[in-house]
Amino acid sequence: MTGIPLSQDRTGMRFDELLKAMGWSRSCVFITNAVLCNPRDKNGNNDKPLATEISNCSGFLRRTIDLVNPLLVVALGNVALEALKNVHPHGCTVKQFCGKAVPWSQRHLGVLYHPSPRTQTQRTWEEQIADARSLASFARQQLGI
Repeated sequence: MTGIPLSQDRTGMRFDELLKAMGWSRSCVFITNAVLCNPRDKNGNNDKPLATEISNCSGFLRRTIDLVNPLLVVALGNVALEALKNVHPHGCTVKQFCGKAVPWSQRHLGVLYHPSPRTQTQRTWEEQIADARSLASFARQQLGI
């Protein structure tokens, strides 16, 4: 609604908590969505994008990553991780690679759960904070960021 990803709702507040735990700030990271449309369900609530929507936006996502040229791309959840397969293949899953980074297309791909409160059914918030800290530690020690 604001045009700013991950802001002004509970998910945005949790995202800010992750950044704080990592020692990062919004002004130091580039944030984009896997799809540029905002899929809605029949009640007007945010909805998971369809595979066609992800595919339709993959060229733009690829060009955005190339333009920004980050050392580390962090996927927040399954949708982002799947969308990034269209940019450059990888074998990551959120469950197996959470809190880790792997070499990916001349940069690194980091994996975290999406900060939505719903993800607590799969991984506790405390574990998600620890995952974020682990990824930030990797970024500092291995990439100098």
